[in-house]
Amino acid sequence: MEHIVKAFDEELGKLHATILRMGSLALAQLDHAIEAVTTHGAEAAAKAIEGDPAIDRLEDEVNAKVVRLLTLRAPLADDLRVTVTAL
Repeated sequence: MEHIVKAFDEELGKLHATILRMGSLALAQLDHAIEAVTTHGAEAAAKAIEGDPAIDRLEDEVNAKVVRLLTLRAPLADDLRVTVTAL
């Protein structure tokens, strides 16, 4: 659905892209955990345990974008659900 205010669509798109990047990094971390379990690999286990600070940074970025969307755009209905779900 396209909005009258194009900036709102752009902000939703950026939020979506950030969540996708975060999901991709989380998937890589899950791959390390699975590798550690299946191969009993200490190196993969260490990577899985230490985590990825980039995921934490992206989470902070997502939270900031959501707060910005909520305060500046006051989304309603589906847009509000999508925005709050991102938190």
